[in-house]
Amino acid sequence: MPRETSRSRLAPAAAPAAPSTTRERILEVALERFRAHGYGKTALREIAEELGMTKAALYYHFRAKAELLEALATPVLEGFEQTVVDAERAGTRFDAAALLEHAIDGLISNRRVASWLLRDFSALDHPDIGPRLLAVQDRLRTLLAGPAPRPDRAARVACALGAVFWPAVTLDDAELAAARDRILRTALATLGSSKRRR
Repeated sequence: MPRETSRSRLAPAAAPAAPSTTRERILEVALERFRAHGYGKTALREIAEELGMTKAALYYHFRAKAELLEALATPVLEGFEQTVVDAERAGTRFDAAALLEHAIDGLISNRRVASWLLRDFSALDHPDIGPRLLAVQDRLRTLLAGPAPRPDRAARVACALGAVFWPAVTLDDAELAAARDRILRTALATLGSSKRRR
């Protein structure tokens, strides 16, 4: 059974408060439309209409749809990037169980954005967002499998990461939070070790 560790900077927080500023309301409506219709099929005009504002008023806060995507995705990506950096800095002292735990907590904390981003290929076509997400996944694989893993190890790591990330797409908030420890145990069992193999 994985040991208890302190929650990462991505740890689940209390339920988010209702948006209080115009910028927060715009992001909330944009996220809901992106989740329902996809980034590529959502127009700024539709977001403005749902908010009851003109496109000019929306442009005051976000000059392009890509700025909405960046504002939603960047904090989540930065959190995962920092988790990976912390593990990389630990070197041989890095703990795979803690790394996966932090990843799961980040997904729980940011499930609404993460679950949309992981399945919306039109959002991942963005020249910064898609490559950053792929880079994080590549660095996670390298941390867990090493730089030149044997095929069986590479497959185990790929399956373990699938066990961590896929529930964020398929489970709702309550289900994902309730399954946290089971997801971690499953990922570690699939990995076959709580430490990186060199």
